[in-house]
Amino acid sequence: MSSKKESEGATEIEVKVGNVGASVAESARDLRSEGEELIRDVSSKAQAKFEEIRAEAGEFAGKAGETIREAAGTGKARAADALHGIADAVRTLAGKAEEAGAGAQTGDFARKAADSMDKLSDVLKDKSFEDLGEDMRQFVRERPAVAIGAAAVLGFALARMLKSSGDDGREA
Repeated sequence: MSSKKESEGATEIEVKVGNVGASVAESARDLRSEGEELIRDVSSKAQAKFEEIRAEAGEFAGKAGETIREAAGTGKARAADALHGIADAVRTLAGKAEEAGAGAQTGDFARKAADSMDKLSDVLKDKSFEDLGEDMRQFVRERPAVAIGAAAVLGFALARMLKSSGDDGREA
């Protein structure tokens, strides 16, 4: 009898082990399924966060670009006003140069330069940066000597203006 009991006990153990094995296999399938679902969920959330960050970065870049364009527009307007002021200063210097005996030809040249600066000031006010850049490149290609001369006159006028604005009437 003991052998029959042992055999029945072994069978019972085998059934229990089989049941445990089936239960473990089912639990493993459930865990795998849950793991795959978790991975899909995390991936989906990561993709959504990435898209959100990308959209925010695009908005930030757009706002930064707009701020830069506004600042550049303000700078362009100030430059145009300053250029007009320089043209007026050149006209004044032309008159003083003529009074000092520098000659009418020198005064005429300075007045023509001042007129050109006024025209440039008007162009700065009216054109976009892209148009201005293309115009400048074309002008320098076509008339490099004039471009260098204009830069020299502007530099001289700007230096005079800065020197006079920095002079507060005190002697060193």
